Amino acid sequence: MNCLGNYRAGLLIAALLLTAAGKTPAQEVAEIPFINAAPGSAALGGGLRFGQSPYLASDNEDQRQLDLIPLYLYNGKYLFARGTAGGIHLVRNDSFEVNLYTRYRFQKLDPDSNVFYLGLEERKQSLDAGIELGLKKDWGEISLDWVADTLGRHNGQEVRASYRYRMDAGPWSISPFISWTWQDKNLTDYYFGVSQAEATVERPDYSPGDAQLIGFGLNTAWRASDRITLFGNVAFSGAETEITDSPLVAED
Repeated sequence: MNCLGNYRAGLLIAALLLTAAGKTPAQEVAEIPFINAAPGSAALGGGLRFGQSPYLASDNEDQRQLDLIPLYLYNGKYLFARGTAGGIHLVRNDSFEVNLYTRYRFQKLDPDSNVFYLGLEERKQSLDAGIELGLKKDWGEISLDWVADTLGRHNGQEVRASYRYRMDAGPWSISPFISWTWQDKNLTDYYFGVSQAEATVERPDYSPGDAQLIGFGLNTAWRASDRITLFGNVAFSGAETEITDSPLVAED
């Protein structure tokens, strides 16, 4: 769970804990909903993010990953930040918005983490940017975004659509969601492909095509006070065979 402090004047630093899957739905749980905050409100926090890596692990290696991420939240007239994502409002009203949008991509593979990966090029994290559309009605919230790599690492593109239904009861908020993601060949090949130069007998060359992922999860929040909110989020995902057939992947 996470603890964040609102401020108008002054600053409160706190901590949070997120549970996340190792692939795309991690974006859903690392982005903290801040849309109900008063205009001009901001918060600063840090958190622990942990999840199951899809990559192959040795018998004595733990596939569960744990890392510390900073979160900055801001709800302004033109600018917004949701922890690991943010952007600029181009169009915004009570039910619809269009945003210039950027988000951090956590996925990575360190060749030094396992002897099986020796000879691989490092797969690095990146920063993606694009366009986000959002629709909010009584029956739920729909979002659609398209992003592309800005750092020249995977040089790929991704489209994500999600549906979320928010239920509020006093200080409690519960938001189940489901998401669909499409990744192009460049993105999947960077993180899950094996080039001929990287191939070995145990690790044959492999070049996946574009892929789709389905995920679902739950975001919860509890407003402990006017300045502190606790979050607890979890997500699960599965990918199609273009990804799971990769020699770098351990599990479906």
